[in-house]
Amino acid sequence: MAEVEKLADDLLTQPWLSVRIGDSPFLLKATFSDTAYKLMLWDHNSVWWEEMNSDDLKQRAQELNKRLKAPVSAFCRYLREAVGPLLRGGGRDPLPGFVCERAQNLLSISLRSELSGVPFYWTFRCTEAPMSMVRTTPTPVSAGYCRGQGDLIRTIYR
Repeated sequence: MAEVEKLADDLLTQPWLSVRIGDSPFLLKATFSDTAYKLMLWDHNSVWWEEMNSDDLKQRAQELNKRLKAPVSAFCRYLREAVGPLLRGGGRDPLPGFVCERAQNLLSISLRSELSGVPFYWTFRCTEAPMSMVRTTPTPVSAGYCRGQGDLIRTIYR
């Protein structure tokens, strides 16, 4: 559990990055370790988040990739590499392999690719962040307000 708590602290220090997933613009911040990850997305209306520890990762990996056997650290490393282009450059162009779907209180971001030549599937299943988390996390709006309105506008429309 200490690793997930460390990820939460790391997430607070990460900047919000402008990204496109499918046709949808977001601001994203994420942090990965060898056996866990935590990410937050802002779609200009809500803050979405997902937190996965080693047991959660293992269970979802088995659920989505029945034929693929690998240690949790391999899945987490691969996910970090797949999300890496979003975290490094953000950008206006959608990243290939990612699809975004919304259904009620769930934001699903699916990835279809290959891991060691075997089809690999992953779904980030983000829920709306609880109000307590939103209050303690500098949102893009509050962070932009602190830096100045011009920076916020450039961040949103980048």
